[in-house]
Amino acid sequence: MSKTKRASELEYLRWFYQMADFGPADGDVRYDLNEEFKEETGLELPEGYDYEE
Repeated sequence: MSKTKRASELEYLRWFYQMADFGPADGDVRYDLNEEFKEETGLELPEGYDYEE
């Protein structure tokens, strides 16, 4: 029986971020999630993930 390699959490999250589509509100949802992340963690977003850039 062959074992399939398991993706890392980072690989999955990168894929999910690119594939997620929140419909007509996509930009608003991504913006709100980014703002919530920054408020909760006190960290800036990683390069390439800032909706405003």
